[in-house]
Amino acid sequence: MRKIYLAAALLCSSLSYAEDPALIASNHPILGVWKWTTPNAGCSELYNFKANNRLGFASGAEVGESLYTVSAEPSPKGYYRIENTVATDNGSNDCRGQPGQSGTHSTLFARFSPDGKQVKMCFGESDDQCFGPLTRE
Repeated sequence: MRKIYLAAALLCSSLSYAEDPALIASNHPILGVWKWTTPNAGCSELYNFKANNRLGFASGAEVGESLYTVSAEPSPKGYYRIENTVATDNGSNDCRGQPGQSGTHSTLFARFSPDGKQVKMCFGESDDQCFGPLTRE
């Protein structure tokens, strides 16, 4: 699994934007490597959020890179909004058994633990539909 993650992390410089968004602040809590192991299958997902708006990821056999933006501050409810578009994907199955696909867009809401060592990824600004927690590596 470590080799797959490293391959995803090395994809950083291959992508370009028509117009680059602002870089993510170096002290933003999303930056860094995060890991989540699915509760049923024991499959791990790794996410490497970089300040240059690139996100390297590996999930099961899937490896890819996304372009993302994240709000600079949390909402009044404590969530950071993440807009994510898969730029490159090897098309292999992820931890849910689904093949990845370039061009897929998603909106997630990240809520960090008070110590910043864990984050839940949610599909709205509530803890009703979330996965995680992801742990900082």
